[in-house]
Amino acid sequence: MSISLVSQQGLKLSQLYVAPKTPDSYFYEQFKAAYAGYADEQAGIDSSLALASNGVPDQDNKPSVMGDLYSEMARRRGTSAQDTLAYACILNQAYNSNGISDPQGFLKNLSAYQLAVVQHVHGLAETINTSTLSREGATNLLLPDGYSVDLSHNHQEEIGAAITMHFPPRDAPAEFLQAWANMVDDMDEDDVMTYSLIMHSAIFGRAGSGEQIKPADQHVSDRLDTYRDIVLNALNFLTETPSGKPGGQHTKDLAFYTRLQDLLDRQ
Repeated sequence: MSISLVSQQGLKLSQLYVAPKTPDSYFYEQFKAAYAGYADEQAGIDSSLALASNGVPDQDNKPSVMGDLYSEMARRRGTSAQDTLAYACILNQAYNSNGISDPQGFLKNLSAYQLAVVQHVHGLAETINTSTLSREGATNLLLPDGYSVDLSHNHQEEIGAAITMHFPPRDAPAEFLQAWANMVDDMDEDDVMTYSLIMHSAIFGRAGSGEQIKPADQHVSDRLDTYRDIVLNALNFLTETPSGKPGGQHTKDLAFYTRLQDLLDRQ
């Protein structure tokens, strides 16, 4: 049993990792319903133990309640089954008590053990300091991989004290989302992350890898022409500039933007 919406059907893990969704009320309700069903399946296991400071019960099978993306990220981070169960319980408690409406207050009431679970689940290097958390940073600590909020609308996300980015932007047009999904479908994950960062930087006024590929207008991420302009500017830069990159990177970049331009032209 798992919470299927966390898997976000039709997208690969590499796509989900850089393009999380904003949770709505349906997300919280479905999570609570799915967790209730999951808890019912755990015969003989008192799920409240996962909230205790002295640890959680051992399980033979790793909980799948969090979905495919969480499971993959947990594997990469080395998250234990016990921490997964504890985190699911914490989220369930937050959503059932409306703790998500006051995420800082909810986190301040967690035990040191619970805060350590939240820290480990999100792969944070530093201990969570609840007194310095922003609302955005606190909210994102209470969301599983694949979901986040950008309350400051600066096209970045605070997760605790950490700052991350995602691409495509939340307001990207559907046509670009489809083209990007097709683009990264068979790409190496490291390449997806690299080009996502370059595209993100180009839209929001920062240069990517030293290349000035900014569109004429800034902060217009809801327009398809913005993405077409970025790709065209990148191609112009690459074709007019002799290759100075090692390892065939110039050819690789040229192939990337040429293919993306072709996908956008089909929209």
